[in-house]
Amino acid sequence: MNNNVKLFRREWHWTQDHLAASVGVARECSDAIEKRRFMPSIALEYDIATTLEQYVLVVFPPQEPSAKSSPCTAVLGQQIHTAFTRGISVHSRGLK
Repeated sequence: MNNNVKLFRREWHWTQDHLAASVGVARECSDAIEKRRFMPSIALEYDIATTLEQYVLVVFPPQEPSAKSSPCTAVLGQQIHTAFTRGISVHSRGLK
C-alpha cells in the first residue's frame, strides 16, 4: 500500500519511535508501514493521519485496482462507479 507516512513524519522532525508512541504501536510497526510491508487498519491509518495533522487520503492515497484484486474489490468498485455515473449519492447508500 502506497503511503506518505515517512514524508510527513520527517516534516515534523520525528523519529519512528516518536510517531509509533503517539499512535500506540511498536516502532517496528511504524517501520513496516513506511516500507509498505504492512497495511494498517483503517483505525490506525486515521490515528496516524490525525497525529500528523493530515487527511487520511493524503497520507494513504487510494491505489488503482490491480489485476490481482479480489472479486469483492472489483464488485465494490463497479457498484461505486455505477452509483457515480447514475448520480446516486454513495454516502446515502452507507458507503463512505
